[in-house]
Amino acid sequence: MKKSLKSYSKDQLISRYNLTEYYNMNISDVRKLKKIEIMEDIAGAGLKDDDEFYAGGLAIKKKYVNKVKIVDNRKKKK
Repeated sequence: MKKSLKSYSKDQLISRYNLTEYYNMNISDVRKLKKIEIMEDIAGAGLKDDDEFYAGGLAIKKKYVNKVKIVDNRKKKK
């Protein structure tokens, strides 16, 4: 069964994929990186057999069918 990269914590990803050597940084500098950047770099470099990564999603633009009618309910001054 495959496991998504999103289910791992940042520390688990760093240790699982040995990212200190990948980035040529120490562990504290690697922890400062955003998790999404780390996951994209892992996906680009190659995943382990039991991991998977999906980026993006379905974007939907809503269009309103009914036009809005503006009604002026203020009292008219004489």
